[in-house]
Amino acid sequence: GEHLVHVVAFVIRQMPGHIGWAVRFVCTCLVMKVSHMSQAVDETLEFRPRWGADDLLTAVAVDAASGGVLMVAHMNADALAATLATGEAHYWSRSRRELWHKGATSGAIQRVVEIRVDCDQDCLLLRVEPAGPACHTGRQDCFYRRLDGGRLVMIGDGE
Repeated sequence: GEHLVHVVAFVIRQMPGHIGWAVRFVCTCLVMKVSHMSQAVDETLEFRPRWGADDLLTAVAVDAASGGVLMVAHMNADALAATLATGEAHYWSRSRRELWHKGATSGAIQRVVEIRVDCDQDCLLLRVEPAGPACHTGRQDCFYRRLDGGRLVMIGDGE
């Protein structure tokens, strides 16, 4: 940062007709620095969730046995803390604006086997053992329709 400013000031003093070059140089250096910083964050083993503007992380639940995607939900800090404390999936209901213990009323509890964190730390992958259907419609998963030429088409469970 500070060293870069000194280099640019030197270039501008030495070659006043090359201000455009100096600006391009600074931009290139900043892009390289941000790219390097991003890579360092992406490889860290320190959990630093990148909460969205709504203070939520996206959470994708997959069946630990089959690998099939069950549902996509969101977690706030309380949902994540409850999940870690109990070993059962808790989410934040955006529509009801409340903490939601998956399966608490339906019995379709999701026992968390593993939580994976994506490279940006803004999305979690929950590998779960579901005790019942993941979807509120009673289906195995929430992805029971396929987009086909602008139309939704029903598909079978597990497709």
